[in-house]
Amino acid sequence: MTESERQDALPVRIRTAAPAQNLICCGLRNDTTSAHNASRVCLSARCRGALAITAPLSSIMVAQTRGGSQASPQKLKFHDKLVGKGLSTDALLKKLKNLHSQLADLDQDRVDTATLATVRKELIHNTILLHKDRGVKAYAACCLADILRLFAPDAPYTHNELRDIFQFFFRQLTTGLKGSDSPYYNEYFHLLESLSTVKSVVLVCDLPNSEELMVDIFRDFFALVRHDLSKKIELHMADILVALIDEATSLPSELMDIIMAQFLDKNVVRMNHSSPLRRVRVRSLQCHAARQLGCTTVVHVVAEY
Repeated sequence: MTESERQDALPVRIRTAAPAQNLICCGLRNDTTSAHNASRVCLSARCRGALAITAPLSSIMVAQTRGGSQASPQKLKFHDKLVGKGLSTDALLKKLKNLHSQLADLDQDRVDTATLATVRKELIHNTILLHKDRGVKAYAACCLADILRLFAPDAPYTHNELRDIFQFFFRQLTTGLKGSDSPYYNEYFHLLESLSTVKSVVLVCDLPNSEELMVDIFRDFFALVRHDLSKKIELHMADILVALIDEATSLPSELMDIIMAQFLDKNVVRMNHSSPLRRVRVRSLQCHAARQLGCTTVVHVVAEY
């Protein structure tokens, strides 16, 4: 085994942070955490602290007054096989729906991850990732997003496996979010929301050839803006792109060109001052200036152009 293969076989550490409302990157305050996701783990960029669950202080205080007893671990009750000969599409889809429901109900801080070992391996099998049925892929993507959430701060996949997973994620999003009447729209939205709030997407920045994958993600997301997207979807998309910008050690010139081109393209009529995605341009300019030039003052003027 070569050194690169040995490194790829090691578990990937998800870099965790303090609650999102306390994060500062390039002078900008991250205020994306809401009451809705207050109990979710934040896996954001610059701070390298210990795992932090963004739970309300009152909840922590209540837990400390209950005699110090800990709740029993949650175990996944799903034991069906997802891979095997003779498994019909309908049967597989039914199993994935059941698995998705169970995973979504598990808490990251209480789950017994040993009970997830089988499904985490089967979910990345080629028969699922390359399945022809859109429903199978939509539910599989939701399950994988929850696996990343539940295993934090340790991603239970190698670099190569994570690359396949994120490419799979964004293929689903670019084909499934073109309209609320699209089949499995709710599942695609669940995937988008998970990537936005849990911030597992920052793992992309640690992968080999991450710049190529980031360019593809930004290009595909901006292509979706040409569709009639809801403001909520644009907010989640902006959160994902900003998280990638914050986490990347540098922004390739091709990526900067893609970002700036969106605001010069007259066909993108919604990319205006009210668009949440406009925040992507502001943050990219600020972070690029801070890393390359060591200053951000001129960026505020440029960003308003």
